[in-house]
Amino acid sequence: MTSLVLTDSSQLTAEGFEKLPDQIISKGSEHIDLVAVPRLWWVLGGVGTALLVIVIIVLAVTLSGSAVILEGDEVLDVVPLIDGHNDLPWNLKSLASNKMANFDFTKNFTNDPVWNCTSCFTDLPKLREGKVGGQFWVAYVSCNSQYKDAVEQTLEQIDVIKRLIKAYPNDLQFADSSESIWDAFNAGKIASLIAVEGGHSIDSRLAVLRIMAEAGARYLTLTHSCNTPWADGSPVDGTGGTPEHNGLTEYGKLVVKELNRLGVMVDLSHVSKQVMIDAINVSRAPIIFSHSSAWSICNHHRNVQDDVLHNMTFFFFIIFIFIIIIIIIIIIIIIIIIIIIIIIIIIIKQQQKCIQPTQNNGVVMVNFYSGFVSCSEANATLDIVVDHINHIRNVAGVNHVGIGADYDGVSKMPTGLENVSKYPDLFNRLANTKAGEPTWTAEDLKKLAGLNLLRVFKDVEKVRDSLAASGELPYEDLLPETSLGNNTECRTDL
Repeated sequence: MTSLVLTDSSQLTAEGFEKLPDQIISKGSEHIDLVAVPRLWWVLGGVGTALLVIVIIVLAVTLSGSAVILEGDEVLDVVPLIDGHNDLPWNLKSLASNKMANFDFTKNFTNDPVWNCTSCFTDLPKLREGKVGGQFWVAYVSCNSQYKDAVEQTLEQIDVIKRLIKAYPNDLQFADSSESIWDAFNAGKIASLIAVEGGHSIDSRLAVLRIMAEAGARYLTLTHSCNTPWADGSPVDGTGGTPEHNGLTEYGKLVVKELNRLGVMVDLSHVSKQVMIDAINVSRAPIIFSHSSAWSICNHHRNVQDDVLHNMTFFFFIIFIFIIIIIIIIIIIIIIIIIIIIIIIIIIKQQQKCIQPTQNNGVVMVNFYSGFVSCSEANATLDIVVDHINHIRNVAGVNHVGIGADYDGVSKMPTGLENVSKYPDLFNRLANTKAGEPTWTAEDLKKLAGLNLLRVFKDVEKVRDSLAASGELPYEDLLPETSLGNNTECRTDL
């Protein structure tokens, strides 16, 4: 490295060259080299330019990588697509009597000569083509089993789900936590979870609920199409329907609390609107709608109304208002503060009249069934499902929408979403935004695919762990005998 030598003479010597006297300015006894200083700036400028070029190249590579992810369905290679509801186990029961020997999951069941099932939309080749990363397999039994053998039948359905998973270890992997979903996805397998659809499956016994949770059930749909002794189903909101309980009974609220304690998600698909409101108010953890769509687009009692959707973000609205109040307190005199507080209280009260439930950081997983998205099995299309997804996003927010297609549980799916292989088409359509639609970024599509559900699942687990740490014990309350009415023939413990 060249060394500079400052002297009191009229010349400055640097290794290998001399400077002329007029190139040196005298300042006291020191001399400043006017040639060396510009040369130093050139060196620094060159280094800075090189660093800037490197940064630009890195950003360009990063942004170009993001652009590739924006190809809609390619996000499904990065995060698991988790479908909240598939009724394949019901088809196993109704068509094969749960006998795995009569079942080959690698076949196309639509054209299978044994099954001859026009409403079978799920098999392994289609799941793989559809890039499914996680699936809630549903243990459902008919409402006809209520007060009879619902518990036994539900346990049989849980059993067949587990046997299905074990029978295809190269493709399916059992999951019972948010972390184990990622484990399966990273192993290249479909995370397979268990759900129980219908509160009648627990026979109004919290002990049965605990056993099912122990067996792996990770959400309970509070009702199906029938009321339970502690909750109303959605048909009470339909034409000619009459509420039996006007929401959740006190015992129904205990069911929700026990689900929270167990770390099992509360599913509000199929329930009446008042049960939705009651459950959201009671639950200490986020809730889900495992397979429901937007009531504003199709006015079916199975869908979710906007005032319920609004509750997903209402609490944050209140917090935002009070943050503003605090800022105003700091900068404005007391009289203006009082006026603003009064105005805000009025606003909140008006909001509460419209939005009855409290905030819940849950997720609505959109149902694809033609009858629920278009109110007509004949006219449903992929674009109508997109309308439902966009509506829920616009009302509740992009953090509160997911996928719960209901394949194998219904008779007709929309054109363009005929079976489980079609999920990529949906994500590609969302990525190609039309006029008037919200823009779906790669991050948005990841949330829709599975990150929103994973967040809810993780939050439910945190509530479970917090309650355990606080010493909360299992609820041991029994359903009041009067709640059963005349449905006591099959009970011997009353």
